[in-house]
Amino acid sequence: MGRLGARAAEADGFVIDTEKRASGPADKRRRTDAKALSRERELERLVFGDQAELAGGFGEEGGRGSESEQDGSNAEAEPDARATGGGGAFSGPGAKARAAPAWQDDDDEALAVDVSAAARTRKLRRAVSETTVRGRDYEQRLREHFNQTHGNVAWARKRGVKPARAAGADSDDEENDEEEEEDIGSALRSTKLLVRKSGLSATELAISRATDANAAERSSAVVQSIDFHPTNELFLTAGLDKMLRLFRLDGADNPKVQGVCFKDLPATGAKFTKDGRQVVVCGRGRHLYLLDLASSQVVRVPPLGGQPDAASAKAYETLAVSPDGEWIALGAGGGSGNVLLLSARSKQLVSVLRMNRPGSALAFSAPGLLASGSKAGEVYVWDVRSSRCAVRFQDEGLSDTTALGADAGGQFLAVGSSSGVANVYDARGLLSADGPARPLKAITNITTAITSLAFSHDARLLALASRQKRNALRILHTPTLGIYSNWPTGKTPLRHVQCVAFHPAGRYFASGDDRGHVLLYKLDAYAGRD
Repeated sequence: MGRLGARAAEADGFVIDTEKRASGPADKRRRTDAKALSRERELERLVFGDQAELAGGFGEEGGRGSESEQDGSNAEAEPDARATGGGGAFSGPGAKARAAPAWQDDDDEALAVDVSAAARTRKLRRAVSETTVRGRDYEQRLREHFNQTHGNVAWARKRGVKPARAAGADSDDEENDEEEEEDIGSALRSTKLLVRKSGLSATELAISRATDANAAERSSAVVQSIDFHPTNELFLTAGLDKMLRLFRLDGADNPKVQGVCFKDLPATGAKFTKDGRQVVVCGRGRHLYLLDLASSQVVRVPPLGGQPDAASAKAYETLAVSPDGEWIALGAGGGSGNVLLLSARSKQLVSVLRMNRPGSALAFSAPGLLASGSKAGEVYVWDVRSSRCAVRFQDEGLSDTTALGADAGGQFLAVGSSSGVANVYDARGLLSADGPARPLKAITNITTAITSLAFSHDARLLALASRQKRNALRILHTPTLGIYSNWPTGKTPLRHVQCVAFHPAGRYFASGDDRGHVLLYKLDAYAGRD
């Protein structure tokens, strides 16, 4: 048998080996299989007739279909004959028979499904008292629930463009298309599940998880400080592993840009300067480090002297940069209660602000005002230009001040205490108040010491957290002074929150934890803003 015969054999559904081989058991099996195949084909011929007759039957049916197509009327006048007559389940090329379901179980009508047994089926109930539904209804409700959850993708189809219809489609499919168009129209007329309300909601925080800010290289110790660059998409992390890391936030990979190791300084604070040209790093030591972002040059600032109180400081563990970019404040450790005020341009000591009690919580408020907190709830507001105390008040609760937060516009001042209560004050009213200071809101949702406070750029959100308890973080909507209840949830992997920060345009919210991870979240209300 030549190549042509071999190809014909392959077309028939089997392959014949044309090579001559030695006779053996395999050859005997092949001869047996050939005899069996011959008998099977003889049986097919007796039952179905010759192939020519069978093909002729198809051709005859196909011819009728072609004529009906040309007439244009017979095909619509006899739908039943097309579906069941002639060739039975087969149809010609021109016929428009509707394909029957591949499987239809009549027992579905008698089937009863218990929709109250499991949580995933209870959502299918029409009423609370409903327990069982029929099989057909159960299937329909599953489809409806899927469409409600994932949406009906038919609305994305271009107007006037219909999906390709199979050769056996009939008028029922056209009715289905009309129903789909009606669904599209209703979807376009309604904003439910398709358009999210713009602006910041007072009751529900629209927030979504993004790639971790330091996913490219996580810290090997607790993250002590995080900060967003004021103008570019740069982000920094610093911690007790003596590393400063810079990342570029692209929303996908957040690649690492640079890493600097300070061998003699476990970092506890790091901030971008207001002009975005430098990074100031402080920690458990009496010196600072400056990183120039343009040249990548690192400068070590020696211990600050010139005044006895400054020379006696054991460490500069807290850091604050003024919104106008003119000042840098350092909290002197060792229980002195002194605040060192530096010029942001020259990095030289300007003055020492002295509190009566130890404390190192710092926050710049309106331009030229610095708030500092000490033990027993004493809070000072300093005029940095004159280095004098503008106002001193007692925080309600008389607990030690552990954290301070203020917005750049000088509207609010938040005071966190060791009791877990965070009081929100009217910062402008404090300067003109005659009697005791009264907070606008006392936040009692956290039961351990408040260690982090941060306002958003527009002062409409306040984040407060405690590192002493797992998942201890809350977000306050300042216009209504209400806490968001929908986030964080019990499944939000916050762990022990060490520091928090908002993006300068509000697009992101970040929190650093005790594992060295920095979780990054998108705030939908500020999406797309620069």
